[in-house]
Amino acid sequence: MSEPGFIAAALKWTDLRPDVDPLAGTVHHDGRAAGFSLADAAALEWALRLGESWQLPVTAITAGPPEAQAVLRDAAAFGPRRLVFVTADHDAPSEAVASVLAPLLAGAAVVCCGDYSADRGSGSVPAFLAHHLEAAQALGLTGLTPGEMGCLAARRRLDGGRREHLGAAARHPRVRVMRTAPYRPRPKMLPPPRDVLPRARLLALTGALTERTPPRLARASCDEAADELIGYLKDRGYLT
Repeated sequence: MSEPGFIAAALKWTDLRPDVDPLAGTVHHDGRAAGFSLADAAALEWALRLGESWQLPVTAITAGPPEAQAVLRDAAAFGPRRLVFVTADHDAPSEAVASVLAPLLAGAAVVCCGDYSADRGSGSVPAFLAHHLEAAQALGLTGLTPGEMGCLAARRRLDGGRREHLGAAARHPRVRVMRTAPYRPRPKMLPPPRDVLPRARLLALTGALTERTPPRLARASCDEAADELIGYLKDRGYLT
């Protein structure tokens, strides 16, 4: 974090519904289905919430080919104060994208990014942005709570279902761990089945005492084994 100036949301233009050939594995893109992902939409939502809480303007920024400006047109409907477009190659590596975005984000109090991208899914651009901006980075956030100007508390998920509480302030460039605790889901009360005896319920769940065809091991040549399989499928109605 730097001195508060504005809140930024970094959005990525990508094909949300690519067409994949099931045989060749080739991917065909259609610009009409391109936009920003739900993860980036969440980043924009949080940026707008922080801007409203701290009374700071919000900037939506993206990098890509000229077609990527469609992302900003969609983002404009949500109400950011400023829209910024940076020209970059569609297949530019994450480090190159971050290097062209960083100079325009130098005055941001908070930069919100999606947890992952819809195409590569690496989530590496935020890490490169944090490096260029010399800012702290918090991954896997599940919630943010803004305090006084420039102060922010966050919750993020950890492995094993645990949660971690973080705190940061604009005057302190580092993120401070406030508390770490195991994830304790609330037990859900489920009513027992009515008019069903426990033994009958166990039998229904396990399939015990039901009539079934025992397994049979066939030792045969390839042709004979194929005939056995075809006959088995015909007997059970899979083949006619």
